[in-house]
Amino acid sequence: MPLQATFSALPCRGGEEFLRKLFEPLGYTVSARRLPLDEQFPDWGESACFHVGLSACLPLPQLLSHVYVLVPVLDNDKHYWVGDDEVEKLLRHGEGWLASHPEREAITRRYLKHQRSLVDDALAQLTDGGEPNPDALAETRDAEEAMLERLVAQVSKPAVSPISKSAQVHNALSVENIAAPAGLETRDTAD
Repeated sequence: MPLQATFSALPCRGGEEFLRKLFEPLGYTVSARRLPLDEQFPDWGESACFHVGLSACLPLPQLLSHVYVLVPVLDNDKHYWVGDDEVEKLLRHGEGWLASHPEREAITRRYLKHQRSLVDDALAQLTDGGEPNPDALAETRDAEEAMLERLVAQVSKPAVSPISKSAQVHNALSVENIAAPAGLETRDTAD
């Protein structure tokens, strides 16, 4: 079925050439026009965003899986935590096309936010069709555990409010340490 998809402002870090390298091997006809940073101020130059048109004859679910994987790859920035579940998503949505794509390494690296152990694991599964690399999984788990431990340590630190700090200072001072104003007697009431 002939389909068209249009993106009015698609971030594409890597430019039009990279955009074409991603979609044309999958049978798409690509039209792309780089957008200015601001149309009112053309001297500011061009943005990293493109107006993009894609057209191809393929089933809708296939187009959607291509877009699901390749749009974040074009942006080169995921805005959430990337872990083992992202490897599974990449492999699931890339099934049937990613293993043979000429840019599979760049796609995998960018999709997984350049996390080496995840990238190595995904590429191994793509090329071997095998199981995850146990060393890569252990390295990923160790890194995730260390990050969680740092987060827990930060969260569990007691917050010191200005009032409690003031109370600490006040409690640290004793009557004996403060000089009495002239004419004022101090007595020890501990007796």
